[in-house]
Amino acid sequence: MENKRVNIQYSVNVGEIPGVVSVFLEDISTYISAAWSDEFSVTDSVIDSISQENYTKAIEGIKKIRTQLASIDYRLEDSMSILAGYQNYLLNKDSNMSPPQTVVPPEQPDFEQLQEQLEAIKGARAAAEKEQDE
Repeated sequence: MENKRVNIQYSVNVGEIPGVVSVFLEDISTYISAAWSDEFSVTDSVIDSISQENYTKAIEGIKKIRTQLASIDYRLEDSMSILAGYQNYLLNKDSNMSPPQTVVPPEQPDFEQLQEQLEAIKGARAAAEKEQDE
């Protein structure tokens, strides 16, 4: 199956919107709990691959984790957008005389900047570990 994202549209009663978003968030919570539980973390296999110097497998594992995190981020973005629209509807449903108020969702994070920060943290961690070994 092709791995391409598309936007879909479906209709629900206005009062069902909070419940739909809650289901989205419960799905995310379940996935995160399963992926990063106390017993097993999705990063464990990547760390094992690195310790075994199997960098190809580690890179593949990291790519898989990033894809899964992107899926979570898409679902969070959908949830935020739906709730912003719902809030906008609630603010404007009874006030036909006043101009509509637009609810602006928070700015999206700069993923490149976050990646750079992550790389800097990894570098600092590696340097600290190297100092401890010496």
